Amino acid sequence: MWLAANGYEDLRPEGSAREAQIAMIRELAGSDSMGTSPTIGTNAAQLIRGVESYVTAAGYTIAELSYEGWRAVGEDYEYSEHPAIEDIKAAIADDQSAVWLNVGWYEHDEDSGDYARKGGHWVTVVGYDGDDLLIHDPAPNAGPRFRTQQISLEEIAEGRLTGNERNLPRDAAGYYEVGGEMAVSTGKICILDGAVFLRLE
Repeated sequence: MWLAANGYEDLRPEGSAREAQIAMIRELAGSDSMGTSPTIGTNAAQLIRGVESYVTAAGYTIAELSYEGWRAVGEDYEYSEHPAIEDIKAAIADDQSAVWLNVGWYEHDEDSGDYARKGGHWVTVVGYDGDDLLIHDPAPNAGPRFRTQQISLEEIAEGRLTGNERNLPRDAAGYYEVGGEMAVSTGKICILDGAVFLRLE
């Protein structure tokens, strides 16, 4: 919706702001786009596929669609195994770009050093303040709708990321624990699993 209001108006469905957002969500989540599951959500590969389909169907050319992180997305979109703060900041400073963060909910075992992944979530980056990122989080426990949250990123030095997903387990060093105003369930740790970057021509 932000890109539609900033030079790419054909991305916006018809109707009021609310109607347009609902129509966009339904199209993106549909079986011909992301194929979002009502029980397990949308993985990184599905998000990329849906964004690519939606943008090209609107008649725009994608200059870059890439992923930094450990989730499996296909080698055409892989850029780096670790999300980089500077890359996220550079993209969000570009009026032709968007960035989505995939975060994981983990339980940390201090004895083994393992971070066990128990679920995940998507948020949108809308700006930055130094090395802190500003996000919009659609989760109900994130507070009032459209509230901008400031999150911090602290690099993890050791341990392992574990879980049932493809590409796990793996070394946790180089990934970031997310803090600040990030809405996190009690007993869980939030880790930045990856970032999807979109830049339009």
